[in-house]
Order: sequence, then structure tokens, then C-alpha cells
Amino acid sequence: MNIVGIEKLTTLVPIVFYIIILIVLCLFITLIIKQSQKEIAILRLHGISKNKIRLGLCINNLLVSLFGIVLGFGIGILLMMYIVSYYKNFFSLPTTVYQINAWSIILSTIITIIVIELATVIASAKLDRITPIEVLSKKEYKYKDVSKFTNFITSKFNPLRKFSFIVFIRNKSRLILGIICTSATVALMFSSLAYVASKDKIFKNYFYDRINYDAQVFKKEKLSDENLNKIKSLKYVKKADLLRYYNVTLKNNRKEVDTVINALDNTNEYIRLHDKNNNLIKYPENGIVLEEHIADSLGLKKNDEVEVNGVKFNIVDISFQSMGRVNYISLEDSYKLESSFDTIVTKMDRSKKEELLNELSKENDYIYTVFIDNLKEYNKKFFDSYTIPSIIIIVFSLIIGYIIIINLNTYNIIDQKKNLSIFKTQGFSYKDISKNWFIQSIIQCIISVIIGLPIGVILSKIILKTVSSPRREFIYASGIKEVCS
Repeated sequence: MNIVGIEKLTTLVPIVFYIIILIVLCLFITLIIKQSQKEIAILRLHGISKNKIRLGLCINNLLVSLFGIVLGFGIGILLMMYIVSYYKNFFSLPTTVYQINAWSIILSTIITIIVIELATVIASAKLDRITPIEVLSKKEYKYKDVSKFTNFITSKFNPLRKFSFIVFIRNKSRLILGIICTSATVALMFSSLAYVASKDKIFKNYFYDRINYDAQVFKKEKLSDENLNKIKSLKYVKKADLLRYYNVTLKNNRKEVDTVINALDNTNEYIRLHDKNNNLIKYPENGIVLEEHIADSLGLKKNDEVEVNGVKFNIVDISFQSMGRVNYISLEDSYKLESSFDTIVTKMDRSKKEELLNELSKENDYIYTVFIDNLKEYNKKFFDSYTIPSIIIIVFSLIIGYIIIINLNTYNIIDQKKNLSIFKTQGFSYKDISKNWFIQSIIQCIISVIIGLPIGVILSKIILKTVSSPRREFIYASGIKEVCS
């Protein structure tokens, strides 16, 4: 995992959340002012200035924010304790210590207060438009204020549905802000889900599509046919072969890369190579298969030549590997290079791991054995740990999205309370009114999803690129088939 990328991500996500919260608070405080118009008008009649009322709102919201900050830190500490406990169990640590940074608390408190007070100041601009006369002689809503186009598309609506639709689109700034906020929450949720899908794709790509052996044996000395035949003779070993490793320098003109090359016979069944479209690549009889990122860094493509430790080889294909980037050379051409070390890969009865270890431990040059099942289990737990921040973002995005929709609908209902009462006297039930308001919410959600999904795609690609590292690349999973296959 790219540590620098994670640090960037932990800065980016709070900024996005703070921007959304700023807009939500502006809408919420505007709603409070709307509900309190009569009280504000009475205060103005008693000679209290707009600035004093604004100051009162700022003080009230400061007190609320302080309570929220205390509650937020409490929730944050509980989340931190859970995450620390999770990683303690994951890494089998004897004990863990979590520290609360005083500067983080101070900075978070200051930023939160600034955002809340800024939202109060922005929303309280509505005070300038509130006068006692306006409140006492509030005009009734009239359809003549509506454009001809709107009247045309609503001509077949019943009066209640027409009224609901016009209220929905009439306050454009409120509608746009609501759509922006809900689109942003959709984008955050989508990018988080894409992150989870991407790490699942990496796991599948390495352990199911690429690796096709059960164990890999490492020894101190170079391995011979005698070592290989000894392992092959074990009754629980089905197949075994040498997998040679070469630490090499690849060169193309003035560019060079230090990397690893593996060599296996072209008939082997232990490693499967794929291109970026997940098409199977045949293991080379001659030449070399370069990993895509390494080929790109050297400016090379299929059928070009690459210099490997001073020896030139033909590039027969380009493979894509999101994790464990290795190049592969034909067994015949590998003899032109000096092997760094050898390993033995095997297909075996997976229930006989202990027997294999006991047998190998008798040899002086034995180092260790990697069992793919164990490696798979460890990496699954490791990749699953990436899901925690994604779940937190998704939950908070859902909460914020819910608050936005409720806030906007409450604002519209209060704004048109008198007109809705008239419709009630005309025989429309609460169920009819609620149904129309629900349809409005669905329309807003659909618009937000249409806008938010493309933003989410862009955001998810940025996030995945940010957290990727030279050893592990998070690839955007563009479809359900791609994720599930």
C-alpha cells in the first residue's frame, strides 16, 4: 500500500466532507431562519438590529458545535479503538497503544467551528430580506410566476402534482445546491464501493487467475535435478518443477529498470499470464514476456528488443499484473543469463503440509516454504482491512444524503404550508400530498445519481491511483461482470 497516497487520501476525504457539510448547514440554517420569520420580525420591531440577530445565531451555533465536537471525538475514539483492536488481532500483536494527538484535536475543533460559523454567516444573509411588513403581508403563490414552458409540460398534471413540481423547480439555487450535495455523496459512496471492488479484483487476479501451484520451496544453494527429483518422489506431491529467479537490469536506449525475471518451461501449468483484457498469454518458447508497467517505463512494446544484463531478447508479449510484477523468459533463453537463485513449485495434497515441512527440515540448505493457501488467507485478511475506511465513508455519505433530502423537503413544505392547507380543503388527502413530495425526492435522487456516478468514476480512479504503489496497483473495476467473474 502506498503510504504517501494514504496520507493524501486522509486529507482529501475530510476536505470533501467539510465542503458537503458546509452546504448542508447553509440549507439547514436557512430553514431555521425561514421557520423563525415571525420571531425575527418581532425582534426587528423592538429595535434589535440584523447584526445582533446574526451574532445570536453564531453564538447559538457555536454552543451546538461544541456539543457536536465532543460527541464526534467520542465516536472517533470508539472507532479508533475498534480499528486498533482489529489490526492487533490481524497482526497477532501482544499489545497495542493508541495515542490522541493534541494538535489533531485542536485543528479539528478549529476547522469544525470555522465551517459552522461560516455556514451561519452565509445563511444569515437571508436576514437582510426579512422585514416586518414582508412577514405580515406575505404574497400568495401564483402560477403566473411560472414560465410558459413549465406550464406546458405540467398542463396534464392535476393541481396538486403541478403545484408540487413547480415548488420543486422554482427555487433554482436550493434545487442546485441539493443536487450538488446529493451528487457528491453518491460520488463518495460509488468511489468507496469501487475501492472495495478493486481490491477484490487484485486478489482474484493474483491468487485465482495467475498462481496455479500449492507450495514454493526455497533453499540456500542453487537447486539441481537431484533436489527436484527428491521432492517429486514424495507420494503426496503430484507435480514439481524448478522456478528460476533472475535479478536483472533491463535497458532500452538510456532507460533502465532493475527487476526480476522468472523462467519456466513453456508447457508448465504453474503460472498463467494474462494481458490487460484478461486474455490468456501463452508462455514463451523463445523470448521474454515483459510486465506492462515495466514495458511502459522503458518505452517498449510487443516485438521490440530489450537488453537484459547485456543480452538482447525479443519481447513476444506484454502481461498485466496488478500485484507482484514479474517478467517471464523462456527456459531456453534463460540459460543465457546467470541465475540468481532457484525455487521448486509443486502441486500437492494440501492436507500434507506438515509432512512436507518435516521432510524438508531434515536438509541443511532448507530455508522455508510458502504455501499458497496460507498466503491467500493472510492476504485476504489484509485486503479485507481496506474495507473499514470504505464502510465508514459509505455510512457517513448515506447519513448526509438522507439529511439533505429531508432538509430540502421540510424547507419546501414550510415554505408552502398555507398553499398545502388549501389543497387539503379541496379534498386532497395527506397521502396524496406525501406521495407527490416522495416523487419529488425520487426525481432529485435520480438526477443526483446521473450527475454523481460520472463524478464517482473520476473520483474513484483518482483515489485508486493515489493509493497504488509500485508493488500493488488498484485497478478500476468498470463492470459487475469484471468484478464477479
